[in-house]
Amino acid sequence: MGGTTGVEPISIILEIITVKNQFILNIKYKNQKWGALLESNQQVSFWRSQLLTGASALKTLINQT
Repeated sequence: MGGTTGVEPISIILEIITVKNQFILNIKYKNQKWGALLESNQQVSFWRSQLLTGASALKTLINQT
C-alpha cells in the first residue's frame, strides 16, 4: 500500500510574549492570528502551565510512536 494516512498535519502556535511589560497570549493558526492580553499574574501562570502541560503531553506521545 504505502502513501499517506489521509490525515493532514496542522500547525497551531501558542506563545506568550512580552510587549511593553505586558504579557500577551498569541495564537496562530493557518493565516490567522489572535492575541489576548493577560491582565494578571494568575492568568500568565495559568496559560504558562497549560502550554507546558501540552508540550509535555506531545513529547510523551511522540516518544511512544
